[in-house]
Amino acid sequence: MQSIVLESKVYGGVGGGERSLYRAALEHDKGGAVIAIYQPFKNGEYGRCGSWYLTTLLEGGSRDSLSIDYGQKWSISSGMTGAINEAVTILANAYKGA
Repeated sequence: MQSIVLESKVYGGVGGGERSLYRAALEHDKGGAVIAIYQPFKNGEYGRCGSWYLTTLLEGGSRDSLSIDYGQKWSISSGMTGAINEAVTILANAYKGA
């Protein structure tokens, strides 16, 4: 499966300060489906800053926020629930079409 940029709006930031719109993508590796988070840079490009297996996110219960780096207080403050639901829908639709 290729990387699919999700439409869900995911916001993140450092230390509870200014929040930025991050990008969530559905990806796949040997371990299964992954939600990867990409941080925006001032030049308009994005860099991958964290990823979680979809199964781990589903098993962990419904959380709209996640810590990327607890020591730096860098986190996704909202939008993860929407990204998770969107990823599950994409995978379910792909399974039905297979």
